[in-house]
Amino acid sequence: MRNILGRAMPLLAMLTFAAFCRSRWRRHLRGTHPGDPVMRLRQLAELRDAGLLTEAEFEAKKVELLARM
Repeated sequence: MRNILGRAMPLLAMLTFAAFCRSRWRRHLRGTHPGDPVMRLRQLAELRDAGLLTEAEFEAKKVELLARM
């Protein structure tokens, strides 16, 4: 039994790492998806609401993002 587990552990580790890589890649692809300007605009609104962006900075970036759509 110990020998079987010893051989299976590297495979399990590799499969776990592959799943981790796939999830990271999916997150990366979501960031470059054509719908991304909308998501980015929401993020910028959150930053503005938290006081980390001025209204002028938000509006300038909003115009830039909407021009991409």
